[in-house]
Amino acid sequence: DGSNSADVSGFIGGLSVGALIWIIVAFVVVVAAIVIIIIVVANQQQVEQSIHRIVDSG
Repeated sequence: DGSNSADVSGFIGGLSVGALIWIIVAFVVVVAAIVIIIIVVANQQQVEQSIHRIVDSG
């Protein structure tokens, strides 16, 4: 199947740019998710501290 190998190489050649874009998109999404998780965790800690302060003062 020589024609198949040619199709595959053409497919990979056409896919490289799209794959690169998808890799970048996936990377950005992962980084954004990590940042959001860090922000949420930090906010939770701040909220807990503020609640403790309110309870202690009250």
